[in-house]
Amino acid sequence: MHIAFVTPEFVTEYGFGGGLGNYLNRFTKELVKRGHEVEVFVSSYHKAETIKHEGVLVHRVPHAFRRRANLPLKLAAKLLGKGNGYDLHVRSWILSHALDARHKESPFDVVQCADYLAVGLHVAKRSDRRLVVRCSSAADLYNAATNNSNRFEKARERLEIESVRRADRAYAPSRFIAEHLKESHGLDVKVIRPPYAFEVKQAIHSIDVLPKRFLVHFGQLSTLKGTDWLIRSLKLAFKTVPDLRVVMVGVANMSELNGWLAQLGADRSKVLALYPVPKDVLYGVLSKADASIIPSRADNLPNTLLESLMHGLPIIGTNGVSVDELVTHGVNGLLVEMDDDEALCEAIVQYWRGDVTLPHRGFLSNCSTTQDFEPKRAVDSFLSFVDEN
Repeated sequence: MHIAFVTPEFVTEYGFGGGLGNYLNRFTKELVKRGHEVEVFVSSYHKAETIKHEGVLVHRVPHAFRRRANLPLKLAAKLLGKGNGYDLHVRSWILSHALDARHKESPFDVVQCADYLAVGLHVAKRSDRRLVVRCSSAADLYNAATNNSNRFEKARERLEIESVRRADRAYAPSRFIAEHLKESHGLDVKVIRPPYAFEVKQAIHSIDVLPKRFLVHFGQLSTLKGTDWLIRSLKLAFKTVPDLRVVMVGVANMSELNGWLAQLGADRSKVLALYPVPKDVLYGVLSKADASIIPSRADNLPNTLLESLMHGLPIIGTNGVSVDELVTHGVNGLLVEMDDDEALCEAIVQYWRGDVTLPHRGFLSNCSTTQDFEPKRAVDSFLSFVDEN
């Protein structure tokens, strides 16, 4: 099968990766292993070119118009999109043109677009190929969780839903997001789990400044991911367990993060905050952590959850918001209600002291849900889904 993926991000475009880009990296490699021909069309800051990444053709498509010959299209996009997601219209148009040009040379059987940033909004529907959207974003849900309601985000919410609605079919990795899209927007969204797999080998060298024992919070360090909530809870926890140590690794608004960390006062030195590190180095950090803290306010089976479980880490996180789809309280983690500072503090303290015994570390091997994440089953589920009549 010849499959195209249209995306605003991929691992070839930046050093530390993002959730969508990392998922596509794992998924496309699994498809190639099974003999499928896979191409990625990614919105890029690089010049237009095609490169090969681990058996996958990656078409770098400049995210903005660079030539005067594109002026009529640019003007049309500006008129149609002004105040209504102009940049999103432009990005999708450019990607769709690159896709169509390649389709003429070598037709695709399936085109999968991300809903994130509505990149599939202008991808043509054709009778000779299936148009699929993977729901990674749920912008309205995420924005509500963070009280984000600026003009761009409102346009993004509307256009992302429109891109899902016009697809032949759509799916999400979590029940949490699939149910939200059905209840809030009347969309028929199936659940197909992503494959779990180690993307790289763990680095031989490690970060010298890591504490001997620590809990880890990594990925996006933001309000959506509950970093501010975690820091409030740590402020309480340090009073009870002064030997507690936490390592934070990832992408952040550093001014915002430093403001939150400053709330810890004299305990600030007990939290090590690192900039994004290469994936192999991150795996080294995870291999040494005691547990992973995932206090998201809204999420969609994040890579941080999968990667933590793959490394055998217990999870201390939010009850609901998709975390509970792989974490059972008291079995392979501890779950607390959202924004309950005292409850999160108590869970951290109990685990750090060893007051709770968790019979499982990481994935539940006897859980049928877990089996859906096995690479072969995940790929087979996707192929069966896109091939349904």
